[in-house]
Amino acid sequence: MKIIFFTLLFSSIIISCSNNKNKFFKTGNNNFTIDVPSNLVQPQEIQDGSLLNLVEDTADILNGLSIVIYNDSIIEEGDSTSISDYSNYIAENILDETLNSNFIFEPKDTIINNYNCKVFKINGSYNNDFSNKTVCYYCCIYRGKFNYYNVTIMCSEDKVNNYLPLIEKIYNSFREK
Repeated sequence: MKIIFFTLLFSSIIISCSNNKNKFFKTGNNNFTIDVPSNLVQPQEIQDGSLLNLVEDTADILNGLSIVIYNDSIIEEGDSTSISDYSNYIAENILDETLNSNFIFEPKDTIINNYNCKVFKINGSYNNDFSNKTVCYYCCIYRGKFNYYNVTIMCSEDKVNNYLPLIEKIYNSFREK
């Protein structure tokens, strides 16, 4: 009887721990909302200029999923910036931050929740990582009413297959207020 009890207890603990990353909560600010896994937390040092910065592991951002959201005005210095120009600007910034970037997928035009979007992926070595891990940056640029929103999700390349369903769920939850 005790064996059955402990087996059930152990199984329920394992199941609850493994499902924690599949639970989501809504977050954002006055301009947008997005659903993110409930196991993400804000790191002590947030990315400069970010609206939202969440990581799965505060000790090593490549040990899990990391999300950073930025926004920029569609109109800068009197000129309107196209979504293609803005996505190229974001891609160049990521390429500057990575070492040995081996490829960039061409930005794909798509519509998510009625927003025109550009989606692309960049692989490269993270410049602060001494273990030579390859990191995958998944970027989705949303054209909102007054701003572009850059949602960048990153993880180590060896964990990509585990995180793809979560990444898609995060991207599909974005809403401007």
